Parts: sequence; C-alpha cells; structure tokens
Amino acid sequence: MNAITKTETAKPSLIAVMAAQRNMDPEQFAKTVRATVMPANHTNEQFAALMLVASKYDLDPILKEIYAFPAKGGGIVPIVSIDGWLNLMNSHPAFDGMETEFTDDEHGNPISCRCRIYR
Repeated sequence: MNAITKTETAKPSLIAVMAAQRNMDPEQFAKTVRATVMPANHTNEQFAALMLVASKYDLDPILKEIYAFPAKGGGIVPIVSIDGWLNLMNSHPAFDGMETEFTDDEHGNPISCRCRIYR
C-alpha cells in the first residue's frame, strides 16, 4: 500500500530569524541581547516577550531601539527608546518631518521640549 505522507518544514525560531537579519549566530545574538538590554534576573519568558514586541514593530534591541525595564512587582516592561520611536516614525509612509522646540529656565537649564510631527 502506498501512503502519502506530508512533511512539514520546521519554521525557524524568532531568535534565528532576528539573528539572521543581523548576520549573527542565533545563540550569540540571544546572549548579546540578554547582556545588553535585559535586567540581570530576567526569565526566558520575559526575554521572549521583549523579542516578540521587537519583532512585531521591527525594532532592534542591539541598536537600543527597545529594551526591558524592570516592572514594579516583578517582570519587565518593554520600553521603546527615542531611537526606536525615530525608526518607527521614519519608516511610516505618512511621516513628513518634525520640528523640536526647547525651553530653558533663567539659568539656561532645559525645562521642556515640544515636538511637532508632520504628516
């Protein structure tokens, strides 16, 4: 009897895909991200959560576009840095530039910043 079998190719892991985009070995990529943007006592699940958010929004943790901030009560909160926000804005087709305006106090110390974003 001839049986037809279906063979599925395993999908590469998220870490393998992200590492390949950066021409890195997946294990070395994971070690680098863990050492540079994760709190010292993070869990594998917290690492996975950060990497899922980074992948979803095409943010690069190696370039400090996203990092993990320790949350009150445990866990982490993914934080998008200014570089990450600039990446997101510049990659959006409706983005048409921005202007920044800084205000200083009487001693020349910055006290506020206003940013106008154009579409």
